[in-house]
Amino acid sequence: MDLAHLAFHARLSPFDLAALLDIAGKPAPFNLRPDTPPARVKADAEQAAARLAAAGLTEGGADAQPNVAGSAMAEVLLSPRLVFEISVWTATQRGSLSVAFPASPAAGAGVIVNRQDGEYLLGGFVDDRAITELVSPFLASLPEKSAGAFEAVLTIEQSAVLAALVDCARAQTPPDRAISARRVTEWLEIWWGASGPEHLCGQVFSLALQADPPASDTIGRVLGEFAAAGLLRESGDGRYRLMPLLAHLADMLAAVECGLDWQRVSIGAGDAPVGRIVRFLASAGGGLSLELADADRIVFRTLGRREAATFLAGELSTRIVQDRPAPEIPAAAQQTGAIRQNRFCTRCGQPVEPAWKFCSVCGAPTAKGTGQ
Repeated sequence: MDLAHLAFHARLSPFDLAALLDIAGKPAPFNLRPDTPPARVKADAEQAAARLAAAGLTEGGADAQPNVAGSAMAEVLLSPRLVFEISVWTATQRGSLSVAFPASPAAGAGVIVNRQDGEYLLGGFVDDRAITELVSPFLASLPEKSAGAFEAVLTIEQSAVLAALVDCARAQTPPDRAISARRVTEWLEIWWGASGPEHLCGQVFSLALQADPPASDTIGRVLGEFAAAGLLRESGDGRYRLMPLLAHLADMLAAVECGLDWQRVSIGAGDAPVGRIVRFLASAGGGLSLELADADRIVFRTLGRREAATFLAGELSTRIVQDRPAPEIPAAAQQTGAIRQNRFCTRCGQPVEPAWKFCSVCGAPTAKGTGQ
């Protein structure tokens, strides 16, 4: 990860970063200060001061204070208005970026804040171009328009069954797409939580926040609902064939080439954090987005490059409450390709550590708590 051209870049322990933020100011309710014991930070203050000075974030000897770059970085982390976690992946590689902004991304002053091996990798300052550059391989992998149209708002149980149907159809040879309820049940028992992000089951699991797949009686009911909706046709022997709309979706996802994981936390009315989580799959035939809506709904939409670019433009121009001027910083630079580790609670937006099973603020289960 080349950060040489940034105004600053540093690798800090959680205690050193907490020490820097503690001398810089008071954190807002939504902040990125590491959750470290104050006593430990105080005990290590002398050594932390030396390391922060060596990192080029403080100046002034024993009573070191953040310099211009350190102050600007601290202001963003103590009171971010937008935080993005973005990862673009293919079968062979992954490029990720976590970045916090004090105002709209176009205004710049964004700070990269990722975790690797228990340390924070920090860099700045970036603007919306860093995110656009990171996402560009995903956009390039999409056709201009999707070859077909599919849109549905499904419960978690319906989403899991849809994913199993599509993944089963992709795996069958020959792909006759006649699938029994038992086959769907067995598929989910084996692959729920185990399939990769290129499979629809893996994508639904990452959004569902449920450790177990639907029970067999639920699966049978959902298959009947899909048949009534015209997505399946019952063969009379307890098996179902995919109707053209669903068959096309399976064909389109037969060879997923690229994906995009998108998570945004922004400050809404009353300074309450508002989250958005969207997953994308891309193939030569088109793309599919899965967006978590409320706690128990997933929105599925097919899309092409044009729709994906519109989504990106809308996200990067997200309106946030009480936009404030960007802090004074050295000349901004752009950067992509950081390593994604830290997450945010999908219910309240509070940062959570990778090892946590539950959010410390609202108690919602994290990816760790659901076995992801």
